[in-house]
Amino acid sequence: MTAIHRIKRGYWLSRSWFAQRRQFLLNSLILAPVILVILSILSLGLLVSGPKDSSSAWYSQAASRAMSTNDYAAARLCYASLLQKQPNNPAYKYGLAITLSKLGEETASTTLMRQLAPEDGPGYAPAQLDIARELINAPSPKPESLRAAEARLNLVLKMQPKNADAHTMLAVIYSKSERWELANEHMVRGGEAFNEQALTAALAFAKRGDPLKTGIWARRATAYYAPRVKAEPKNDDLRLRYAQSYLLLHDFPKALEILDAGWRQDSKPLFRKAVAQVSAMWLKESPTMAIPRRLALLENALTWDPQNATLLAIVLDPETASAASQVNPTTALVGGASIRALVQAIANCRNNQPDKAKSELKLAMNLGGQPMASLTAYVCGVWAESKTPDAAWALTLSTILLEIQPKEPVAQWALGKVLAQQEKWAQSIPYLEAALAALPNDPSIHASLAAAYENIGQTALAAQHHRLAQSTTAPTTAPSTAPTNAISSRRIS
Repeated sequence: MTAIHRIKRGYWLSRSWFAQRRQFLLNSLILAPVILVILSILSLGLLVSGPKDSSSAWYSQAASRAMSTNDYAAARLCYASLLQKQPNNPAYKYGLAITLSKLGEETASTTLMRQLAPEDGPGYAPAQLDIARELINAPSPKPESLRAAEARLNLVLKMQPKNADAHTMLAVIYSKSERWELANEHMVRGGEAFNEQALTAALAFAKRGDPLKTGIWARRATAYYAPRVKAEPKNDDLRLRYAQSYLLLHDFPKALEILDAGWRQDSKPLFRKAVAQVSAMWLKESPTMAIPRRLALLENALTWDPQNATLLAIVLDPETASAASQVNPTTALVGGASIRALVQAIANCRNNQPDKAKSELKLAMNLGGQPMASLTAYVCGVWAESKTPDAAWALTLSTILLEIQPKEPVAQWALGKVLAQQEKWAQSIPYLEAALAALPNDPSIHASLAAAYENIGQTALAAQHHRLAQSTTAPTTAPSTAPTNAISSRRIS
């Protein structure tokens, strides 16, 4: 065979081979979707049927995985399949009841739970615990609800004498009803268990005045809430309870740290008030705190809630003025200088030294900025309403405030409020009306004007302002246009 013949033969062989391969590829492409469908059906069959020799175990594991990822629809299918195989298995019924509740099918869930946790029989312990927990955790549980929870928990203990959750919840119930011996007994038998009931028990023992038991339960509460707040950082209720647990341990810096973290997330007003209240408690319970630090804490707390009644009472306390007078503001104060000046202004009013009071009040405003005017107005309002003999000096302070800032609505309000409080009705009206012109929707001003007009016999105007004062639930002790930030944003630790 010549070379030319060999080349021709090789060409036709290669062409034939490629033609066969091309047909194979075309057939593969045509059959590919069919093959994929078959494989999918086979996979689905395996998924639905599970391993033939251990299908219950497979479904149980799949249900647990679905619950852990909050895939309640898949979990419901798994528990339904398990119940087809074992219709009377209480664990599977319980799992189905939980998934139904999570999916919003409360009627079906409740029916299953009633089967699992009858009132007159032992039933399934986890279901009895859930119902008892729901009864105890109601906002204001009635005595009959607590008795029902107690009965269910005692049923659980007949089945499981060492169930720590049951002992813990019974300790809470007995502490609520002040059956302290039983509460102590179940607290001990509960061991080191902790759950959402720990804070309730700590509060009950704190009310009783038992610091040892309070500390035990409060520490359990902090251990319970710590990982939950970390997992749900925007759950405000959990965060507030977490902070409250540290308050019961008198760990004020930690409580403030928890609340401050909540504020930094979404700036909700409830955290401002909570921080102010915790700071007020810290001040009340720490009489030996160094004076400069005390003034700095007081100043900082008022940045969060300048209308906090406890903090304003501390500002007006003569002991605060006595302590502040011992501090040299140029050398000793890192924070608190503006509050010290305000406290000194109040002391000068008491000492009938209006010129010195005016000088100190100007200094307070220079140091603390415009919000100090609002804070001074709130102080005037609280002072005028107090029962102390020197409450009349509120008129001096409010007059000085208006002299310093004659066009400030809150200063107009302060003087009008004080005059009305001292039953100088006719004199109060021009100042209150001037404040109302700038703050027309403020309920506190309408309330003061209603009282003033009623007492000078102008009943129609009084009724009008009374109606406007009731049109909102805003506070009526001071103008509701209080600044959201005052004095300083410094944190105290």
